[in-house]
Amino acid sequence: MNSRQRVLAAIQHQEPDRVPLGIWLYQKIFGSEKLKAEIEFKYGSLEKFYAAFGIDLLLYVMPFPYKNYVPGLGGTFQTGLGGVALEAITADHFRDPDDDALYTGIEQFIATHPAQAIAAHVWGVVEAAYSFMGVEATLMNMVAQPELIARLFFQLGQWSARMAENAITRGADLVQISADAGASNGMLFSPKQWWSLVFPNDKLIADAIKARGKPVAMHNDGNIWQIMDGIVAMGVDVLHPLQTSAGMDLIAVKQKYGDRLTINGGLDITRGLAETTDAELIATIREYMRALKPRGGFIVNTEHFIPETIPLARIELAYQTALREGWY
Repeated sequence: MNSRQRVLAAIQHQEPDRVPLGIWLYQKIFGSEKLKAEIEFKYGSLEKFYAAFGIDLLLYVMPFPYKNYVPGLGGTFQTGLGGVALEAITADHFRDPDDDALYTGIEQFIATHPAQAIAAHVWGVVEAAYSFMGVEATLMNMVAQPELIARLFFQLGQWSARMAENAITRGADLVQISADAGASNGMLFSPKQWWSLVFPNDKLIADAIKARGKPVAMHNDGNIWQIMDGIVAMGVDVLHPLQTSAGMDLIAVKQKYGDRLTINGGLDITRGLAETTDAELIATIREYMRALKPRGGFIVNTEHFIPETIPLARIELAYQTALREGWY
């Protein structure tokens, strides 16, 4: 099997030749330049590193809707030109989702990585709103001005749906909706707000992906137990990361949702890769393989972008182990 076949078989809850491997390795804003340089020195390029460890699934992050968006350090949301107040946002503040220039990056990424399956990462309505207003103002307006937020979220859902369609046209194998709703101990906002404001508008994106015959993936950090039924109802096929440090349990998710969801994760960057012993890391990966491999529906992946504080040797150990233990 090639990588694309392996990933798609797992998503279809079939047992491929081995468990597919994904990795969130490098994004400049997440401060991993040092790690990237170390990999390139040892392997020659990121692509050769991917080949050495059998990486099957890679991620490409698509642009935000706000045309003056400026990324902050460490992946924080910093809006360009000071941001825009909710009541002041107009169509003029949006990028044109049909602008070919927005897709040059993913076209080049796909061309550079012909051996891997590519997930286009588009923005769910909450994180898309962050690009205009920042995190705090968005969350406050979900409480203070729900009608205006609902109107904006509908526009953002339509915008990201169009981005998803265009990414698929350019060759993306699946589309991932970035939809963070969880924090370390629970939801960022109430489940009621999620159902009324977020669900119907992120579903616009999911429906557009489904209509073009591609799997719907979702990235949703934090503790999201309270909305897991809704994520499944939205039509999500692949869920990342099921953050273990926030209390998510991959094995419990497999038991309850394994016939409907593919788990995309298992490598915790906050403790598993960073703090455990080598023996503990190997044992964790083996346990996940034992519990999550049967009937497909499992992709090994890091829970987020790997920070440069994690030694390369630990990353190598994790993927050597996953590659060895992943065969059916």
